[in-house]
Amino acid sequence: DSRIKSICEESVNKLKQLGADIVDIEIPHLNRAGRAHSAIILHECRGAMTKLMGEQKWDNAVMEDLGYEVRMKILVSETIDKLTTDDERKQPLVDTAFACREEIFKCFASLLEEKCDVIATPTMPTLPPFHANGGPKLDVTEDSCSMRFMLPANITGLPAVTVNVGWIEDGSHHLPVGLQFMGNCSHERRLLQLAHLFESPEGVGVSWKRPDVYVSPPFAS
Repeated sequence: DSRIKSICEESVNKLKQLGADIVDIEIPHLNRAGRAHSAIILHECRGAMTKLMGEQKWDNAVMEDLGYEVRMKILVSETIDKLTTDDERKQPLVDTAFACREEIFKCFASLLEEKCDVIATPTMPTLPPFHANGGPKLDVTEDSCSMRFMLPANITGLPAVTVNVGWIEDGSHHLPVGLQFMGNCSHERRLLQLAHLFESPEGVGVSWKRPDVYVSPPFAS
């Protein structure tokens, strides 16, 4: 979304005015990170729940208790666990996802060691999707796109923090825009200092506003 890009670029320029050096980098493996992340998180979720509940109880819960979107993702994970590579090795597909995670981790750790101290991206490059009446909605492409810049930190375990840097009026909705900072291992202090800079009046000083819907209706008093 061009509006999100503009707000985030303006916020990064404020850091430059405060003395930060801004360098352009190419973020590698974003598409691979998304695919590997999906395979790993679904595999680990199913493995943890079957260990906790037992396979039969978990299968019953999937079909009877879980919502449509979650059920579909769990069924996808079962399919992924059965797939193998199409070469002579016939390696389980999920194993290639774990190998991809290691490669992605090394690449980002190297970037943060040699090129920059933190990587700044929009938290979400698109506005959140509208869910009419809270109804179920499954759009894997939209979901992957909205999480595009959050996936590298999630899959690698590298620390990241997101801060509110502005607002967008979208129809009758007042939507927040986030800027994410991703750092190297053991550099959480630097990330927290950046977050504080954005939240303090003497720093960047973005004003915070309560969203139109602060608590979802089922939990509102």
